[in-house]
Amino acid sequence: KHLKHLVESVNEGWNNSIPFTSTRPQPDYSVGFRREAFTDDQLIKLSPFIGDFITGDQSLFMATYYMYFPFLTCEVKCGAAALDIADRQNAHSMTLAVRAIVEVFRAVKRAGEVHRQLLAFSISHDHK
Repeated sequence: KHLKHLVESVNEGWNNSIPFTSTRPQPDYSVGFRREAFTDDQLIKLSPFIGDFITGDQSLFMATYYMYFPFLTCEVKCGAAALDIADRQNAHSMTLAVRAIVEVFRAVKRAGEVHRQLLAFSISHDHK
């Protein structure tokens, strides 16, 4: 019940996120906020930055059309360089996640509040 504002994604490409590199993230597992986590007033304030999320407009604040502000990703890999690959993929995904939070705080002239704060988490796991 207390997690009703969160949404999970499994192996889904972050097609609604403005890319940081030419490769879009596709975490094995991720968690963020669902649209219903925001009030109508908050959604109105975010709308210029989100565009038409249903038709696939890209935003700094969205990962998928139903996930806003992702904050957790998990990658599971197997093989010789498994953890290195998982760590790189998590770092890429969390770069986009942290960028979203920082940009929101910059937009309202409060960026100092997130300086040196934990804004996202990732878990890398291998077959061992």
